[in-house]
Amino acid sequence: MRSAPARPLRTSRNITTVSLKADTTPAKASGRSTAADTPPLRPLSALPTSTLLRSACINAISSKPFLLSPAIAILSVLCKPNRGLLFNVDRNPLLHAILKGTFYKQFCAGENAAEVTRTIRQLRRLGFGGTILTYAKETVFDHRTNTQHGLGVASGDGDEGAAEQHCDAIAAWADGTLRTVDLLEEGDQLALK
Repeated sequence: MRSAPARPLRTSRNITTVSLKADTTPAKASGRSTAADTPPLRPLSALPTSTLLRSACINAISSKPFLLSPAIAILSVLCKPNRGLLFNVDRNPLLHAILKGTFYKQFCAGENAAEVTRTIRQLRRLGFGGTILTYAKETVFDHRTNTQHGLGVASGDGDEGAAEQHCDAIAAWADGTLRTVDLLEEGDQLALK
């Protein structure tokens, strides 16, 4: 059975639409859909809107020097150790939630094994066949006092203390990297830094 040709309809706002007669083929009549019935998906349609908005916002800030400079200055202030309650990311839950939900979530899979596993599963549901994981440890180096602040950073005096600090940092990195290997699933890869 031949279907009638499409005829354009015009509205007062000059928006063109197409009107087709209903097809009565057995697949349509039974309610089954065929591959030709489904319209092609748009490339970013699988991503949640929140992810797209966060990515667009961070890309806009990163690509404009007049936005990037103040953003880096603000992050530098927030990264300094021994801040008061208001500007301490670890002690201020509102500030922690804002930074974790924006910058951290954009670039990191999680802070612990449960968060990383959840992120990997979400990526697989979106259609990704694998992920590339790497272990990173955040520290802050204060150039005024020549000291390093962060989790697992030992402080020492003299050359012997520096050697111990260096070895402790390597041991912490190796342990974190091995724990990251445990999170890998089929199709995932480990990137070493």
